[in-house]
Amino acid sequence: MDPRYFGRRTPFVAIAAVALSFVAYALLWGLGVMLALLALLGGALCMLFPGPARQTGTGVVVGIIVFVAGFAAFLLTNL
Repeated sequence: MDPRYFGRRTPFVAIAAVALSFVAYALLWGLGVMLALLALLGGALCMLFPGPARQTGTGVVVGIIVFVAGFAAFLLTNL
């Protein structure tokens, strides 16, 4: 893995982003979608900065993408 994008905190931030997405969708639905998009945008912006901010941004982006892909798969198999 590229140490510029993946560090010790990346998996923890990805797990936190997935958990936040679960809570946002469960409680807020439409607002949860906006929150996920803002978190994705914030994570992408963090990836522009060097050091720990880049690793944190990678974790946020990966976590949100994993949640959205899992949620889409859930919806496709249960509709």
